[in-house]
Amino acid sequence: MPVYPKVKVDLTQSTDYPLAMLSKVLVKLREANVPSSMIEQIGSEALSGDYEKVLTTCRKYVDIGR
Repeated sequence: MPVYPKVKVDLTQSTDYPLAMLSKVLVKLREANVPSSMIEQIGSEALSGDYEKVLTTCRKYVDIGR
């Protein structure tokens, strides 16, 4: 279960582009009033690796509907 299960993000259109995936997730987190410091931490965590790291981080924090 993700950290923010009520935040749902449809990533079906951007799965080939890790920055697009992360951008959608960060926007939805902002819309859900997640603290900026946490959003920055999530972004840094996602960008600390490759494509799989971005996807894993997105799944860790939000419901990506897969």
